[in-house]
Amino acid sequence: MDNNIKKISDILANKLPDLSDLKTYNNLQSIPLITSIFRNIAHEKEFNFINFVLPANDLISYLFTYQLCMDEILLNYKNILENYSSVLKPGVNVELCNSGKIYKYCGQSEQYKNFIRIETIPIGKIEKASIEKEIKDIFQFFPTNKTVNEKNAGRGDWKKIAPNALDLALGIKTYKNPLLIKNNVILLTKKEKFENFIKNQLIRYAAAKDILNPLYIDEKGDVPSEYETLLYTHDLNNIYEYFKKNKKEKIIITDDINKVSNITLLNQVAEISSSKFILFSNELEFQKISSLYSKKKT
Repeated sequence: MDNNIKKISDILANKLPDLSDLKTYNNLQSIPLITSIFRNIAHEKEFNFINFVLPANDLISYLFTYQLCMDEILLNYKNILENYSSVLKPGVNVELCNSGKIYKYCGQSEQYKNFIRIETIPIGKIEKASIEKEIKDIFQFFPTNKTVNEKNAGRGDWKKIAPNALDLALGIKTYKNPLLIKNNVILLTKKEKFENFIKNQLIRYAAAKDILNPLYIDEKGDVPSEYETLLYTHDLNNIYEYFKKNKKEKIIITDDINKVSNITLLNQVAEISSSKFILFSNELEFQKISSLYSKKKT
């Protein structure tokens, strides 16, 4: 198991998802290689508000957003992989990603090399049983504090988990483990247009909506779950309401300068959150951009 983890870690040391050859769903143009520069700038986070001027800013911003989210998952994967022994400790309850069934993780097998031991948790009619098996991918399960009951208690060995669209796109096995999925990105855009994009855009032969499952921030600032890497909304005020309940720093990406033209609201967001703004605009919006920056300085 340690050898497998070391091999994957070595691969990831120089691996980021190469999405530079992706085409937009209308097949009119490819995402430019320069988005790799955008990604590096975003990860460094040495800015508060930055604007990129380029044509087809909406479609490119959508693909860039997906790139950024996939980068975040890969980085989380690499970091947790390097420290997996401090995350997955013997004696903790773990939950299977595909079924939600809960077991007790007991560490390395004493009988078989490269095997681990998992135990069922006795409850009701479920008796304690030990399962010894080779686990090449530790992200199949994650530590959980959920209350164990007869419905979610694991009853025996489990079948091999089928690959999902995210894993096929990234080339690794994440199993959409909640440890890896942190929603650090918010997309501020036209709701209908983005939803049409994720329905039609293919990324590595999978629909964008199957790779990530973007969650909408409503007018109260609520989202259905915290376990998705991408949030989106059509109104800056929705983001303001969200930050009143969630103080964590985010990267906010928008393809529409009109979405951030309310300088008072923009400053209110900045007051309660140290989030970073990335604006994609086109050359025809120069006056609006100039006006926005002038207002921000006053």
